[in-house]
Amino acid sequence: MDQIDGEDVLYRRIIHYQFDAATGGISASAFMRKRKRDPEVSVFLARLSDPSEILAAGLPGQLLAALKAQVAYDAGLSVVHQPIEGFPGHCAIVGFGEATWREQCRRLAKGAYLVQAPGPGMN
Repeated sequence: MDQIDGEDVLYRRIIHYQFDAATGGISASAFMRKRKRDPEVSVFLARLSDPSEILAAGLPGQLLAALKAQVAYDAGLSVVHQPIEGFPGHCAIVGFGEATWREQCRRLAKGAYLVQAPGPGMN
């Protein structure tokens, strides 16, 4: 199991409407499941992941957001390494509180930013 340092970057697939192009902001809903608490937010450890492969495995038109693991830690959350077939860098952000999950999602969103994945053959 890899130790996830606060400086490690995490990738999260988001839906296009969860990114505000005018402000560059990411919506807190990007860290929820249908606007409800998601007990395990799926992310990918950047140093073990290929952005193009992450996007290719998602829905068409999805975007890629990134945040440092420290953002999750500062929100009182944990990042757990959970490799899955084909994605050795898969992780989950866990520890969302019953009463605090909305604020925790807002904090994740505030610390997140959009990244551009390289096109095919550009890795």
